[in-house]
Amino acid sequence: MLNNGPTEKYLYNGKERIADFALNWYDYGARWYDPAVGRWGQVDPLAGIYASSSPYNYGLGNPIRFIDPDGRRVTSDQDLDVAEGGMGVDPYYDWSSGSYKEKGGSEVNWDYVQNYIINNEPSIDATIANEAGFGSKQLGEITNNIADIYAANIGFGENLFRFNILSPGEAQNLDFVDDGVFVALVNEDEFSSFYGQAPGQSRLNSVANVEAWNGRFYNSYVNAGILKSNFGYGEDWNWAISYVISHEFLHQLLQKADYYINGKSPIYTSYDGHINSPINLNAKGTLGEVRDAISRGYDPCGSACLVTTSHHTLITRYLNAKR
Repeated sequence: MLNNGPTEKYLYNGKERIADFALNWYDYGARWYDPAVGRWGQVDPLAGIYASSSPYNYGLGNPIRFIDPDGRRVTSDQDLDVAEGGMGVDPYYDWSSGSYKEKGGSEVNWDYVQNYIINNEPSIDATIANEAGFGSKQLGEITNNIADIYAANIGFGENLFRFNILSPGEAQNLDFVDDGVFVALVNEDEFSSFYGQAPGQSRLNSVANVEAWNGRFYNSYVNAGILKSNFGYGEDWNWAISYVISHEFLHQLLQKADYYINGKSPIYTSYDGHINSPINLNAKGTLGEVRDAISRGYDPCGSACLVTTSHHTLITRYLNAKR
C-alpha cells in the first residue's frame, strides 16, 4: 500500500533526524549526533568539566550506563524522573526560557550547575576484565546492579563508578591498576585451579595498586561460575555476580583509602578482612545471612547492601581528597 503520509522525523531518543545534505544526524539541542559513528559532531559545551573524557564521545563512552539527553551533560537513565516542563534531571536546561532549572522548576545559576556536575561526576574508575565473555546486555545489568548497591548508601550516589569493560586481550596487558578498582570476571567451576576456591578475591600491592594479570591468572577476580544457583546464591545469577563484585570493590576502596588517607600500606592494613556483625557489604559471603540476602535479590537486600559507618567515613574522605 502506498503511504503518502508525512515522514516521521523524531526517531532515536525522540530527537529530530536532519536529513538535509544526506547527513542523517540527530538534533539534540546543544549538539548534533552522528549515529553512523556513535559520536557528536561538535565539542561538548561542558568539555572543561568532563576533562577526563573525549569531548566528542557519547555518554562518557559508556552508553550502557549513561545517556546525554541534550548534548550538554551526562546522566544515568535512572535520573530521568521526568518533571513537568523540563528534562527531569537536576539541573536541566529549559530551552523555552533559555535558562537552567532544577527539577522543581526553579531557575539556577551557572555556578549551581557546575557544582552539581562536578559533585555527581563518576569518582572512581571501575575496570572489569570480561574474561567470561558475557554480552553487553548482561554486563549492563551487572554494572547497573553495582551502581544501585552503592547508591543505597547515602552520599555515594549511583554515579560513583565510571565502568570500563576490557576484553581478555586488553586485560592481560595489565599487571596492576593504579587508579581505581579492578576485577576480572571469570566463569569457571569449583574445580578450577586458579579460581575454584572462592567466589572472589582482591589483592593490592604495597602502594595500593590492585593486582591484575600475573602471567598465568588474575590476582583480583570474581568467579561467576561458583555463583550459579546450585551453589545457594539464588536464581538471579547477574545479581549474585553484582553483589560479589561490589564486595570486592569495597575491599579495594578501603585499602586504597587507608593508604592515601592514613598512610598505611595494604601490607599492614586492617581493612583487608571482614566485619560480620551487623551484616553489611563487607561481611563474609559464607555467612548464611549474606547468602540469604543475595538469594532475595536487590529488593529487599537490606543491611547486606550497606557500608558500615566507619567504612563509609573513610571512603568519603578518600573520594573528597581525589576531587
